[in-house]
Amino acid sequence: MITADLPDGWVLTEATFGTVFERPTTNGFRPNVVMAQESTTVSLVEASSGMMAAAIAAHPGTRVLEVRRQEHALGPGARLLFGYPFGDDWIVVDQRVITTGDTAVHLTASASVLERIAVEPLLSEVMGSVRLVDVQEVTNR
Repeated sequence: MITADLPDGWVLTEATFGTVFERPTTNGFRPNVVMAQESTTVSLVEASSGMMAAAIAAHPGTRVLEVRRQEHALGPGARLLFGYPFGDDWIVVDQRVITTGDTAVHLTASASVLERIAVEPLLSEVMGSVRLVDVQEVTNR
């Protein structure tokens, strides 16, 4: 099971595609972090190539800003930073994949370009706190 630290005032939602941490807002795009994991033995190169292809396919007008290797406490990872148009605004996405040998952890942090500077420290904090835990650890809390 995947878990992370929830920032004060943010809400957690379980969705079919993963766990979503969102900052409540009354208008516009909500800054968020989505976490998901899958059982797989694909390499980091395969996982990151798939991540990039999926991001570009899902968001017309995507502009890739950065692609690089980025280590995480869980293991080797890759980072894709990109933006895409959303109405009159742009959404900036920091997407990461971490491979652990038998699991791929997918992290996606998104915010509007206008909010990005204000929420980036929180988004980074959440992504840095991600860890894999045994289901028993969670139920015993």
